[in-house]
Amino acid sequence: MTGSRHVDIRFEGIVEYHLAIELMKKLQQQRINDEILDTMLILEHPEIVTVGPRARNDGISAPPGYETFPVDRGGGLTWHGPGQIVCYPIFKWDLEGEDSVATIIRKIEEWVIEC
Repeated sequence: MTGSRHVDIRFEGIVEYHLAIELMKKLQQQRINDEILDTMLILEHPEIVTVGPRARNDGISAPPGYETFPVDRGGGLTWHGPGQIVCYPIFKWDLEGEDSVATIIRKIEEWVIEC
Protein backbone atom coordinates (compact mmCIF):
# COMPACT_ATOMS: atom_id res chain seq x y z
CA MET A 1 0.00 0.00 0.00
CA THR A 2 1.33 3.43 -0.88
CA GLY A 3 0.18 6.85 0.20
CA SER A 4 0.21 9.09 3.18
CA ARG A 5 -0.71 8.42 6.75
CA HIS A 6 -3.15 10.39 8.90
CA VAL A 7 -2.18 10.21 12.55
CA ASP A 8 -4.13 11.08 15.67
CA ILE A 9 -1.53 12.61 18.01
CA ARG A 10 -2.51 12.40 21.66
CA PHE A 11 -0.63 14.38 24.29
CA GLU A 12 -1.41 12.53 27.51
CA GLY A 13 0.76 14.40 30.03
CA ILE A 14 2.22 12.37 32.91
CA VAL A 15 0.86 8.81 32.97
CA GLU A 16 1.76 5.97 35.34
CA TYR A 17 3.61 3.27 33.39
CA HIS A 18 1.08 0.49 34.06
CA LEU A 19 -1.80 2.76 32.98
CA ALA A 20 0.03 3.61 29.75
CA ILE A 21 0.41 -0.11 29.02
CA GLU A 22 -3.34 -0.63 29.57
CA LEU A 23 -4.15 2.31 27.28
CA MET A 24 -1.82 1.03 24.56
CA LYS A 25 -3.37 -2.45 24.64
CA LYS A 26 -6.86 -0.94 24.35
CA LEU A 27 -5.82 1.32 21.46
CA GLN A 28 -3.98 -1.54 19.76
CA GLN A 29 -7.15 -3.63 19.67
CA GLN A 30 -9.14 -0.66 18.37
CA ARG A 31 -6.54 -0.09 15.64
CA ILE A 32 -6.56 -3.75 14.64
CA ASN A 33 -10.35 -3.46 14.27
CA ASP A 34 -10.01 -0.21 12.23
CA GLU A 35 -11.99 1.65 14.90
CA ILE A 36 -9.34 4.39 15.20
CA LEU A 37 -6.68 6.01 13.02
CA ASP A 38 -2.99 5.36 13.49
CA THR A 39 -2.30 6.96 16.87
CA MET A 40 0.83 8.42 18.44
CA LEU A 41 0.77 8.69 22.22
CA ILE A 42 3.13 11.34 23.56
CA LEU A 43 3.58 11.34 27.31
CA GLU A 44 5.87 11.22 30.32
CA HIS A 45 6.04 8.70 33.15
CA PRO A 46 6.68 9.26 36.83
CA GLU A 47 10.10 7.87 37.73
CA ILE A 48 10.25 4.12 37.13
CA VAL A 49 12.72 1.55 35.80
CA THR A 50 11.41 -1.08 33.39
CA VAL A 51 13.11 -4.46 33.59
CA GLY A 52 13.32 -6.44 30.37
CA PRO A 53 14.00 -10.14 29.80
CA ARG A 54 17.75 -9.77 29.29
CA ALA A 55 18.18 -7.92 32.58
CA ARG A 56 16.16 -10.59 34.41
CA ASN A 57 18.13 -13.43 32.78
CA ASP A 58 21.45 -11.75 33.60
CA GLY A 59 20.42 -10.98 37.18
CA ILE A 60 20.66 -7.21 36.65
CA SER A 61 18.44 -5.12 38.90
CA ALA A 62 17.59 -1.45 39.33
CA PRO A 63 19.42 0.60 41.95
CA PRO A 64 17.81 0.58 45.40
CA GLY A 65 14.93 2.99 45.83
CA TYR A 66 13.60 2.85 42.27
CA GLU A 67 10.15 1.52 41.46
CA THR A 68 10.39 -1.23 38.84
CA PHE A 69 8.03 -2.76 36.31
CA PRO A 70 8.70 -6.02 34.41
CA VAL A 71 8.26 -5.79 30.63
CA ASP A 72 8.31 -8.42 27.89
CA ARG A 73 10.00 -6.26 25.27
CA GLY A 74 13.42 -4.72 25.07
CA GLY A 75 16.19 -6.28 26.99
CA GLY A 76 17.80 -4.42 29.83
CA LEU A 77 16.88 -1.75 32.33
CA THR A 78 15.28 1.45 31.08
CA TRP A 79 14.74 4.54 33.23
CA HIS A 80 11.64 6.63 32.58
CA GLY A 81 10.87 9.83 34.40
CA PRO A 82 9.66 13.43 34.43
CA GLY A 83 11.05 15.49 31.59
CA GLN A 84 11.61 12.45 29.36
CA ILE A 85 9.13 12.54 26.50
CA VAL A 86 8.06 9.09 25.32
CA CYS A 87 6.31 8.37 22.01
CA TYR A 88 4.29 5.21 21.58
CA PRO A 89 3.04 4.53 18.02
CA ILE A 90 -0.11 2.44 17.63
CA PHE A 91 0.03 2.06 13.85
CA LYS A 92 -0.70 -0.37 11.06
CA TRP A 93 2.67 -0.41 9.34
CA ASP A 94 1.30 -1.15 5.89
CA LEU A 95 2.64 1.62 3.66
CA GLU A 96 5.29 1.02 1.03
CA GLY A 97 8.77 0.89 2.56
CA GLU A 98 7.56 0.03 6.06
CA ASP A 99 8.97 -3.46 5.97
CA SER A 100 11.73 -3.29 8.57
CA VAL A 101 11.97 -2.21 12.18
CA ALA A 102 15.00 -0.03 11.39
CA THR A 103 13.07 1.87 8.70
CA ILE A 104 10.09 2.40 10.99
CA ILE A 105 12.27 3.63 13.87
CA ARG A 106 14.01 6.10 11.54
CA LYS A 107 10.62 7.35 10.34
CA ILE A 108 9.40 7.89 13.93
CA GLU A 109 12.64 9.69 14.85
CA GLU A 110 12.20 12.03 11.87
CA TRP A 111 8.59 12.79 12.82
CA VAL A 112 9.48 13.58 16.42
CA ILE A 113 12.40 15.81 15.41
CA GLU A 114 10.18 17.68 12.93
CA CYS A 115 7.54 18.28 15.62
